[in-house]
Amino acid sequence: MWYIFALIILIIIIYLCIEWQISQSTKLFIYGWYGADPVYCEQANLDSMILFLNDDGCGYILIKANDDSILLNDSFSYLLTEKYPTLSLASPKKYTIIFKGIDYQDFFPSTQTLEFLPITQRIKLYNEATETTHAILYKNNTVSDIM
Repeated sequence: MWYIFALIILIIIIYLCIEWQISQSTKLFIYGWYGADPVYCEQANLDSMILFLNDDGCGYILIKANDDSILLNDSFSYLLTEKYPTLSLASPKKYTIIFKGIDYQDFFPSTQTLEFLPITQRIKLYNEATETTHAILYKNNTVSDIM
């Protein structure tokens, strides 16, 4: 009987180790330079949006409106917390991201949900409660690899 209990404990430990490893690996994919999706920019009346996330919790954001005015141009620190751990790299990973050092903006709040899709390396920043999308960005691997 205790063999079954030991086997169950072993399976749980293996599952948690695999889940932790996938979570850590996925976070490594997130770091880098991102540019906004052109369709999203057109719908949001933006000229461009650039986001940089570093592995030490620092980043940079630039949001430029169609009239060439700079809406946001700040460096920041951030805290990334996984919401729902999953074992699949094909499914979106959801995180809560807190941007520290950015003054609160209605169009870009300091606390958002970050949805990362590892296969396409797409980031979607949005507010779950209001279903408001604040950014859709795709990783620029050429620039990210130069880092």
